[in-house]
Amino acid sequence: MDPSKFEFIFSNLEIDAKPDLSASAFLWIWKPLEIAPHVGLSISGEYFSLKATGKELHMDTTKLLLLVNKKSTPLVLIEIRTEINKKDVLRIFDSFECASQLNSSCLQPISQLLDSPSGKLAELLFQLERRECLGKTYALNIEESTIGILYYDVTAIEKKLISLQHAKRR
Repeated sequence: MDPSKFEFIFSNLEIDAKPDLSASAFLWIWKPLEIAPHVGLSISGEYFSLKATGKELHMDTTKLLLLVNKKSTPLVLIEIRTEINKKDVLRIFDSFECASQLNSSCLQPISQLLDSPSGKLAELLFQLERRECLGKTYALNIEESTIGILYYDVTAIEKKLISLQHAKRR
């Protein structure tokens, strides 16, 4: 894909490598080439995410990766090099009900946890990069050698959340 379409480009990308998800914290970026991709966080082999339908807490990352591979879901995993403890993860995720608006999108609990106020994923990634908190980056079910977060504005996030809310009601 044309690099000029990306607001943030992943560096040191390892294609289809198998990270040890029990070893540290990881930022999960689901379908990274979509406008406003979904994000989650794992720590010590457990996955946490805020979705339009509620929360995913304590999901086993091994089982989640099996599902990712079975469905060939595009996923980027970024090792986070900063101290995160599970107690803080639970406290912050408990303060949210579901992803329903910009101030409660899937990004917000992760931004709070990483002390990086951000309205968009690229903003969060730039902040973490400046603080040297981004470790190895893994791409699963992605063939492009250059990949990143596409340019979009906060209205795209709001539109996506509204469409997810409507889908939830069906």
